[in-house]
Amino acid sequence: MSDTQTITITYLNRDGGGFAERHTLPEGTTVKGFLEKRQIQADNFTIRIVRGSQGGFTPAADDPLQEGDRLSCVPLKIEGA
Repeated sequence: MSDTQTITITYLNRDGGGFAERHTLPEGTTVKGFLEKRQIQADNFTIRIVRGSQGGFTPAADDPLQEGDRLSCVPLKIEGA
C-alpha cells in the first residue's frame, strides 16, 4: 500500500458540456497545480470552489484543494455572445 494520501474533488467541465467529473488527486494539490495540468489559463476564467457548509468562494492559486471540494471554471468570455 502507498503512503500517499489522496482526495477526491468534483470538477465542473469548462468545455461547454456542463457535466461534472470526479478527480482523485494527491493530497496537497493546489488550485494552480490542478488547472496547469489541464492547461487551463486561470486569467480567462472565474474560478470558484464550493466547500461543504462554507458555500462558494474564489480561491487563491496556492490554496490546497480539500476532500469533497466542487471546483468550477466559468469562461469570462463566451464564444458567440
